[in-house]
Amino acid sequence: MFDSENPNCACKGVRKCVRCAPDLIIQEINNEKNSLTNLNDLYVYCIKCDQSVKADDSIRKILIDYLDQKIYSIPCMCQKKNEFFEISGIYIHENFISIDEEQFLLSQIEKTKWVESQSGRFKQDFGPKANFKHKKLKHTTFTGLPIYSKFLIKKLQNCSNKNIANFIPVELCNLKYESSRGACIEPHFDDFWLWGERLITFNLLENTFLTLTPGKLVD
Repeated sequence: MFDSENPNCACKGVRKCVRCAPDLIIQEINNEKNSLTNLNDLYVYCIKCDQSVKADDSIRKILIDYLDQKIYSIPCMCQKKNEFFEISGIYIHENFISIDEEQFLLSQIEKTKWVESQSGRFKQDFGPKANFKHKKLKHTTFTGLPIYSKFLIKKLQNCSNKNIANFIPVELCNLKYESSRGACIEPHFDDFWLWGERLITFNLLENTFLTLTPGKLVD
């Protein structure tokens, strides 16, 4: 457990950031890069082919360049005939919004005050207040989603993927990650008691990795 009384961060319990646990954050970043090089059972999801391909040395090099922001897209690697498996429940739409739409979103988001959160993040919450541990919901302070999200919802409803088109948002959470703070999301299970089994994420500004880990390895 880390110092939850540290006035310079909002981390509690096992959560950590550069301010309260700098050595551990540096170690985790190095471990993440090392896993791209050394992990034997590493598979990469291919957007174009809707399957996960086992990474060889050339694929690992592409992933590291992507992580380091040297390249901004990952090409199809399925033609390598590497071992692969299909995984259901994932849908990725590249360039879902235009550059102008992204700039509009960023300008609108920055008009709302950011609140310091755990693991080095900043957040803005628009939605009912949920107590996941006791499965209680408080919605009296919820007045609706911000007006700038209206065009996003409309684009989702017009999406060719039916699992996206019929999605009904009940919450919006904006998260800001700064590498200087070691901002991250710890491995976790997303709660589906309230929100259901679908989460939709818009990634802005920089590349991002979403790592799926076998459930038995997540605390």
